[in-house]
Amino acid sequence: MSVEQEVADALPGDFDLYGLTKAFNNPLEALKLLDSNGDGKITKEDLQELLERFGFNSFAAKITAKLL
Repeated sequence: MSVEQEVADALPGDFDLYGLTKAFNNPLEALKLLDSNGDGKITKEDLQELLERFGFNSFAAKITAKLL
């Protein structure tokens, strides 16, 4: 199974990717959301926290963040 398929399978059924892509006016806004500790880097931990806020269970969020 491809990484892309694994990530797609891990998304909650009601996840609105289109809405997410329309949520930011510029890349800096997205960086601020993704960089939860403000260090200027997007880490696996930052991604995991974000995915959990979007409804992933912690196991799925950890695996998906690692794959990304």
